[in-house]
Amino acid sequence: MSELVAAHQVSQPAISRHLRVLREAGLVSVRQDGRRRCYRIEADGLLPLLGYLTSFWDQRLGALAAVLDDVEEES
Repeated sequence: MSELVAAHQVSQPAISRHLRVLREAGLVSVRQDGRRRCYRIEADGLLPLLGYLTSFWDQRLGALAAVLDDVEEES
């Protein structure tokens, strides 16, 4: 964790809180290695976000296509 504190100029308690939130959300996992904790990104935790972003951009791009179709028809 000291590497994160040094690299991001954030306090150790703040880093701990962020990592706890990420762990509780299923975005990272942790394993104990002696006195160190090793964190790993859990890609499966990002699947709900991927679904949301896919739906969001499908809707937005669909709306853009409709606007562009209207502009083309007016030309």
